[in-house]
Amino acid sequence: KLKLSVGCETLPVFVCFESVVDGAVMPANKQFVPSGNMLEVNLSSSQLDRITKCAVAAQTGTANIQILLERI
Repeated sequence: KLKLSVGCETLPVFVCFESVVDGAVMPANKQFVPSGNMLEVNLSSSQLDRITKCAVAAQTGTANIQILLERI
């Protein structure tokens, strides 16, 4: 099993797993991650609920975003 963690120490970020198009505005169903926090998502290996896309964007400006993929 894998765990995906996404966040930024200095700026809030948005994370989206659905309706993602490269270079487009983040969809309305994005998740907000406050600065200094990480969003943790356990990834499934099931075909029914597998995450196939992930987009991350800073709320404002340019951010140094951390993305961790861990085997748990």
